[in-house]
Amino acid sequence: MKILYITQYFAPEIGASQIRATALTAALARAGHQVTVVTAMPNHPQGVIHLAYRGRLWASEKVNGIRIIRLWIKTSPVASPVARMVSYLSFLAGSLFAGTLLTMARRFDLVYVTSPPLPAAAAALWLKKIFGIPMVFEVRDLWPESAIALGQLKNPLLTTLGRWLEKQCYQQARHIVTVSRGLKERIAAVGHDRRKISVIFNGAITISRRAEAKPPESVFLVIYAGLMGLAQGLETVLRAAFFLKDDPGIRFCLMGEGPCKKRLLEMKYRLKLDNVTFRSAVCPDLAHLWLTRADLALVPLRRMKLFKSALPAKLFAAWGCGLPVVLTVDGEARRLLDKARAGVYVPPESPGRLAGAIRKLARDPAACRRYGRNGRQLVAAEFRLTDQARRLTDLLEKLVASC
Repeated sequence: MKILYITQYFAPEIGASQIRATALTAALARAGHQVTVVTAMPNHPQGVIHLAYRGRLWASEKVNGIRIIRLWIKTSPVASPVARMVSYLSFLAGSLFAGTLLTMARRFDLVYVTSPPLPAAAAALWLKKIFGIPMVFEVRDLWPESAIALGQLKNPLLTTLGRWLEKQCYQQARHIVTVSRGLKERIAAVGHDRRKISVIFNGAITISRRAEAKPPESVFLVIYAGLMGLAQGLETVLRAAFFLKDDPGIRFCLMGEGPCKKRLLEMKYRLKLDNVTFRSAVCPDLAHLWLTRADLALVPLRRMKLFKSALPAKLFAAWGCGLPVVLTVDGEARRLLDKARAGVYVPPESPGRLAGAIRKLARDPAACRRYGRNGRQLVAAEFRLTDQARRLTDLLEKLVASC
């Protein structure tokens, strides 16, 4: 197969969507398929293009058998709705142009586009209409619904355009891929054929926890590793840390970047949280090292009905490292937690109850070991990243064979 894969986010950027896209494209290449990735110059989430790519309109690379076309994108370190939309639209313009040139030079068997951000999907719709290339639409989060709920999209015209584009993608796609059963049900519930919707979960690698990975001091380390955005509601974590600030045996580490990091740092200093450390985002290998050294992982989201269909990738990453979790995501994620018996659920935006759950687990190392072991077993059995990538490869091969 010859596959054109359109994604605004890709390695060497750090994040769950980048890890997923890298794993899926690498699996397709290993299976002997020709994969061309159209993506933006690396800049996410800081909004600053990486030094090696600055001043360039176009960059072509080949990594692990994958051809990567990187395009200039308008970026900004200021995380405003206007700056975000300009970023999305500049990538759309570039991917329309690059996708057209690439398709004129070689015939692709299908175009695979991943959302969010949704505007990039317009390029795939264009290629389908002009060149007749079958389109596979991956939905990692409902957009524009999530952007509206989080207050990131308020303009009525853009909201209307976003809903229209979303509907077109569902209707025109040869197949739809989602990352959770809840997302599949939500898409089917608005009238789309569930037979053309497949679930390819986020996954993780499994890493054995070793005794020497734990720092020698007897501190119970609670870690959050991921995007510091509006959806995560990390203010609740800092308020929980405030309740625990007089307990010298418990410390927090918040690792990552994002639009809310500056505000969270200001909150840390205002509340005098000496038990909280902020660290920059690190590559996946170092992130796994930090997870193996921690005692407990936090997987938070705000209290929104929208998130009941979410299955955060960081849940699998923590379990893959044998780490117990405290989850503040109701719905599908909570049901999986209960099935795995791999952590504790706390209602979203409940700092007092979150602090209580952390304190209880800090005093019960046997429960932490049991939860971590159960989580790792679940990932090994059902959510290996390589297995999910293989499932996608099989799905796309069948789709192309049936065209």
